[in-house]
Amino acid sequence: MKTSEKVNSLRQILGAIFKSVFKREIMLVFEKMLAKSCVKIETKIEVDLKLVQDDDFPKIGDKFKKFRTNVGKMFESGNTCIVAEIHGEFVHWTWVAFNEAYVTEIGRKIRLNSGSAYMYAGYTVPEYRGLGIAPKAMGKILSYLHKRGIKKAYALIRPDNFQALRYTHKVGFKKIGMIRFIGISKLRLYRCKGETKKDYNTLIGMFSIKGGRSLLDKLLCVQDTSSC
Repeated sequence: MKTSEKVNSLRQILGAIFKSVFKREIMLVFEKMLAKSCVKIETKIEVDLKLVQDDDFPKIGDKFKKFRTNVGKMFESGNTCIVAEIHGEFVHWTWVAFNEAYVTEIGRKIRLNSGSAYMYAGYTVPEYRGLGIAPKAMGKILSYLHKRGIKKAYALIRPDNFQALRYTHKVGFKKIGMIRFIGISKLRLYRCKGETKKDYNTLIGMFSIKGGRSLLDKLLCVQDTSSC
C-alpha cells in the first residue's frame, strides 16, 4: 500500500473514532401561537390530508420503510400523525407530540406544558418535494391543534435545514432561541439561548427533562438575546 493510501486510511479510521466519541448539534427552537383556526397554504398539486388510523399502519410501513420500527412506539406514546395522500398514495407525513417528546438529534426529552404541542419528523417523498405539500400539511395540523384547544405549537430545526426553515416561517412560526448539544463519550452538555427573557424561561422548562443513557447530563441555561 502506498504512503498516501495509508495516510488516507488512517484519517478515515481516526475520523470514525472521533465521530463515535464526539458529537455536536445545534437545534433552533420555533414557537407559534395558535390564535387562528386556519392557516391557508396553496399547493401546486391537489392533496388530501388526514389523521393516521390503525389500519394505515401497514401502508405507512411499506411507504416509509426506515420509520417502520418506530411507528408503533410513537402511537403508543400518544403521538398523532397526519399524512398527505395523492390518489391514495402517501407522499408526506408529520408527527405531533403532547406532554413530552424525545428529540433524537440531541438525545434528550423535552417537556410540553398543557395546551402545547411539538411538531416533528416531517418527511416528504423525494419526487413530491417542492410542491408545497409540507407547509400545507403543517397548516392542516395547526388548524387541527387549534380545534383541540392547543394554544402553542413548537418545532426544532437544524440551522442547515433550509427547506424546513422556509416552510416553518411560511406558516408563521417565530424563532425563540436555540439549544446547543455537545457529547463527549458519555458526557453530554446542553446550552440554551433565548431570544428574550420570556423565551429563555420557556426553554428552561422545555429542556429540563433528562433523557438517554449517559452517566452525566448537564443543562446549562443561559439568558442571551443575541442571535445564534
